[in-house]
Amino acid sequence: RLSTLSKAVPLCSAVDSVIRSCRYARRSTAYPARDTATLCVYINNGENMGTGTKKKILIVEDETQISRFLQLELEHENYDCTVVADGREALAVALDGDFDLIVLDVMLPSLNGIEVLRRLRQERQTPVIILTARDQVVDKVTGLDIGADDYMTKPFAIEELLARIRLHTKRAAAPAAFLAVGKLAINPEARVATYDGHPV
Repeated sequence: RLSTLSKAVPLCSAVDSVIRSCRYARRSTAYPARDTATLCVYINNGENMGTGTKKKILIVEDETQISRFLQLELEHENYDCTVVADGREALAVALDGDFDLIVLDVMLPSLNGIEVLRRLRQERQTPVIILTARDQVVDKVTGLDIGADDYMTKPFAIEELLARIRLHTKRAAAPAAFLAVGKLAINPEARVATYDGHPV
């Protein structure tokens, strides 16, 4: 339940101080549109949900204000965050790292998010949430068909994004249901098959 509404503050050092001062508060925050220079922070009572081993999140976003905002919010929730602003670098980092989830923008320099996702899916099944300003149905269908686990559009509510992140990280951590026949093992959900322990 909302208990406090702060003043709108510029997305700069003021955001850091506001969010850090609320380390024991839950927030329901709507990130503004691209042409808005302020962020309205809504604070409600509650405790930090993060417990246990930190899950690793890769944030792929070329707009500094948004990536910084996401990093602060996710770190507040006890996630270990890596931030990348370039498509090619994001692909390399995603393939090299052991991330629990990726938050992926579409409009990126050097390599767009859809192509990053397409190449990633050739080797990894890391959960991916596309977070982009592209809100047409064809964009959503393309992203999901390429292999995204979820699709959110900007502007977005941070509490909704956090809920989706919790959902997908829990699903990914759940024991997989394997079908095994002799040396052949198949994971239908991940679409992965191995024979005698080797990928097919």
